[in-house]
Amino acid sequence: MQRNVSSKVYKVYRVRDPQPPRNVIVKVLHCIMKTAAMCICIHCHYVDRCTTYHAVEAQHQQAHLTLAPDFEPQGPQINVNIRNGGTEMEWDVVGCQSFWEERNKWARLRPYEAVPT
Repeated sequence: MQRNVSSKVYKVYRVRDPQPPRNVIVKVLHCIMKTAAMCICIHCHYVDRCTTYHAVEAQHQQAHLTLAPDFEPQGPQINVNIRNGGTEMEWDVVGCQSFWEERNKWARLRPYEAVPT
């Protein structure tokens, strides 16, 4: 699969984790500019208990909502956007079979902080 970004063609790579309980699909997009994808976790009931969101927080070097997440989501899909020649990386969970919508859950947990985008 190929995508055109800023008149350049980049391949989209899909990598599957061999561990069945952590079957995470990762799309690595080599992009120059920020994409419109946004992490769905900020609107998920499980955001404060999720092991995948905990890993995304670690990648972004952000404070964790919990130190010991106890919820293992099914089939999370993560976009990893690589920019500036590989010096910047942004992870966004864009799909998950366990997603249970609870609008603005992250904002309620951290009312005085900016919502991650």
